[in-house]
Amino acid sequence: MTKAIQTFVGDEDGAVTLDFVVLTAAIALMSLTFIPALRGGATKIATEVSTDMQAIDPGNSATFVAK
Repeated sequence: MTKAIQTFVGDEDGAVTLDFVVLTAAIALMSLTFIPALRGGATKIATEVSTDMQAIDPGNSATFVAK
């Protein structure tokens, strides 16, 4: 019985699995935290690009003004 307990305590395979579970959970939590913050900026940039592209007259190259 003592040998089985010593083997159980000395086995580190479960610890490695636990490390990966905790790491995966941390990555998922960070993703859920930062995606909304990034989405707002991306939406703003896409709106600005769309507005600028709609303002361009394809027949008149003078309407394109680089920012």
